[in-house]
Amino acid sequence: HITALVDFFNNMSKLVQHTVVSEPKVKQRAALFSKFADIAMICREQNNFLMSYAISSALGSTPLYRLKKTKELLPQRTVDKIEQLKELYKKGASAKPYRSALKHAVTNPCVPFIGTTMKDLTFTHDGNKDMVSGMINFYKRVLMSDSIQQLNQFQRKRYLFQPVDFIQKQLRSDFKMMEGKEGTEGYLYDRSLEIEPRES
Repeated sequence: HITALVDFFNNMSKLVQHTVVSEPKVKQRAALFSKFADIAMICREQNNFLMSYAISSALGSTPLYRLKKTKELLPQRTVDKIEQLKELYKKGASAKPYRSALKHAVTNPCVPFIGTTMKDLTFTHDGNKDMVSGMINFYKRVLMSDSIQQLNQFQRKRYLFQPVDFIQKQLRSDFKMMEGKEGTEGYLYDRSLEIEPRES
């Protein structure tokens, strides 16, 4: 399941980038930026941190970040939403804003960002010895268990949404495309340069 979540995050992020850089008209690109910022915020409100973070990551990616002409057309409300998302998911050892939001989501359906949990597990595993004074380091096991239990508690509450078959089918098809050439960093960056060449 962890691999599936990581693949979903990566493919969604690449799909957002691909959608924006495939639009030749600057006004439509700005509209796409706004729409994706709206979707990311709705996902955030629904505690779908995985999807929200994937979209936020895409909006801050190099192929989209460099689109100055597009970003000049963004309404202030979109700029504000992008900044709120950036603040929520800002990188750092503690990831404090995200952890705080996650703590408040415990009683509701939630899809956490798996990357933070994986980082916690790696940090705990690498930073603590397996044995202390010839005995099993139970403190290390408790820390790792806490991280896993936090993930497990989010599986207890389920969303009441109904599946929409044609959307799921379309996403599966798009994700398959993102696993090929059109989802590579080089392709996305080259398309970004085509729609907004470097200023000389």
